[in-house]
Amino acid sequence: MGLWSVDGPVPVPGFLGDYTDTPRRSMRLGHMEFFGLGIINLLLAWELPRFVIGRRVVHGAVHAMNFGNVFLPLLPFAAAIYHSLKYVLPFPAISIFIALCLTAYDMTMRRRGMGA
Repeated sequence: MGLWSVDGPVPVPGFLGDYTDTPRRSMRLGHMEFFGLGIINLLLAWELPRFVIGRRVVHGAVHAMNFGNVFLPLLPFAAAIYHSLKYVLPFPAISIFIALCLTAYDMTMRRRGMGA
């Protein structure tokens, strides 16, 4: 992406269109998600050893976050090419939301002293 941004040495691929067209915005969103989700994943990994609400919940949060970490950044890139894939985007977003809700619930339980 950096090769065609800021008048780079490579022209913008034709299927991306203008700067404000949906495929190009989708590519920028996927690019941002690679970095943003990496930071969120590190914060979740920092909290996982302290989980008190059960091993199954930890595994559920990990699997949900891993699913979202893989597919949420990749799907906007794929949706820029195959427009019908935009309808699949909510699934990895929901899985990340579930992982973060489980983490927030566990932190609330720890704060209340209800852990094991």
